[in-house]
Formats: sequence, structure tokens, C-alpha cells
Amino acid sequence: MSMSAATRFMKVADVYGGKSNIVLNLDPTALYALAAPKTPTEVREEIEKMIEAGEVVLSHKYSRYYFLWILAAGASEV
Repeated sequence: MSMSAATRFMKVADVYGGKSNIVLNLDPTALYALAAPKTPTEVREEIEKMIEAGEVVLSHKYSRYYFLWILAAGASEV
């Protein structure tokens, strides 16, 4: 495992370690992006609310929220 992969895993554990329902309902790519330091709390909370409400959050649906935030924030790097 590369150092960057290990770092991503550790960040996911830091953010979602006690929230198995979130981890079980998102694919690794979505988890890595949500746990990234530059991801705003509002985006995480919105996705968490959707999952808690019983919605199936697919990567393409998640990406829509995330990339809308990126465009609005003018972020060049995630």
C-alpha cells in the first residue's frame, strides 16, 4: 500500500470511524473525497443526512453535490 493510500484510509477512519452506516453506503472514492481536508463540513453533513434518510447515494449523485461546491468555491484542488 502506498503512503498516499494509507493516508486516505486514515483520514476516512478519523472522519467516519464511528459512523459505519456512512462507510457501508459509500464507495471508497466517495469516502476519500468526503474525508479530504478541503471538503466542507456542509457537504459531509448533506451526504450524511441523505444516507440517514434512507436515500441511496451513488457516486454520480454524490459527485454532483461535491463538484457544485468546488465550482462555487472556486477551488482548484481537492
